[in-house]
Amino acid sequence: MKHPRSTRSMAAIGALALVTLAGALPASAKNDNAPPDHANRPPAPPGKVVDIDIAAISDFHGQLVETSSSGGVLGVSGAIEALRESNPETLFVANGDSVGGSAYESAILQDMPTLNLLNAMGLDLSNAGNHEFDKGWADFRDRIMPASDFPYLNANLTNTPELADYTIAEVAGVSVAFV
Repeated sequence: MKHPRSTRSMAAIGALALVTLAGALPASAKNDNAPPDHANRPPAPPGKVVDIDIAAISDFHGQLVETSSSGGVLGVSGAIEALRESNPETLFVANGDSVGGSAYESAILQDMPTLNLLNAMGLDLSNAGNHEFDKGWADFRDRIMPASDFPYLNANLTNTPELADYTIAEVAGVSVAFV
C-alpha cells in the first residue's frame, strides 16, 4: 500500500524540521565536521527570506549508467545542475548506500568512479549507509572516507569518533542541521 504522502512532501517536511532545529541549536553545538558551506555568498539581509533547496539521493549504489529505472550519474548530475542554476542556495546530500552493492561499472573499480563523480558533482554530505561498510569499517575509514570530498555522518552508528553525529551547513547566513 502506498503511503498517502508523496516522497517529495515528506522530504520537504523533514527539511523544514531540520532548518527549524538548526535555529534552535546553540552556537556551541556546531561541530568541526561541517559540509562545504555556501558562505562564499553574502548572507541575506536581515528579515529577507532565503529559499534553500535540499536535493537528496539515496541508494545510488554506483549506478553510473542509465537504465530503465535510473537516470544514472548523468541524470542525477543534470538534475543537480539545473537545481543549482535555478537556486544557488541548493544543498546536495546523500542518504547513504551511494557505494557498495554497486552496478558492475563502479564495483569493478572498487566504487572509485562513483566517489570521483560525487566529488565532481559537489556532494555536500552523506549519511554512512550500511553498504558503505560492505568491506568493513577499516575499508570505509581508510579508503572510502579519504576518497570523499564530503563528510559522512554517523547518527546510525556508535563509537565512531571519526564521524560526526550531525553537521550544520551555513547557507546565506542560515544554519541548516543534518542529523
